Amino acid sequence: MLKWMNRIAIIVVSLWIVGGAAIAKDTARTPTLPSPMALLMMIRSHVYALGLANSANDYEIVLASGSTGFRKLNTAGALAKSFEALRALHLDLSAVVVTTPVLTKPPLVTDGRLYVYGFFPTAPLEVPFGMSFEREEGSWKLSGISVAARPAAKVASSAPQIVGPEKPKAAVSP
Repeated sequence: MLKWMNRIAIIVVSLWIVGGAAIAKDTARTPTLPSPMALLMMIRSHVYALGLANSANDYEIVLASGSTGFRKLNTAGALAKSFEALRALHLDLSAVVVTTPVLTKPPLVTDGRLYVYGFFPTAPLEVPFGMSFEREEGSWKLSGISVAARPAAKVASSAPQIVGPEKPKAAVSP
């Protein structure tokens, strides 16, 4: 009876060790959210890189920052075509470097990918974006990107408004 119990104990301990190793291995494969600062830098740097690509009409920098799958699915020419409408606006996206994006959904990691959606509250146009990232070589790599421009939401101003015939017909920068 004692031999039988020892064998069961060895089997249970063995399963516990193997199971624990499998759980640890699975946890290591399941990516977690990057820190808020890292996420902020990922968003800013990719939108800014797209802005540089738009101004130079050269999307190699966007491809270089992408995952292997992103680079297989896209070419510089395909990215140029995808962002043609944005490029036609001649929008300077450098403000995203110093503007904090507003996330419209919480960042989500699912099926090994990180999804981020939001916009940069810049004016006169704000910059909505959607991005996906996947872990590769120990870091998050771009696996999808969508960036556009839309009129900025009107925010009530504390500055006095000119009313009546004195109001200028053209907008004047403060």
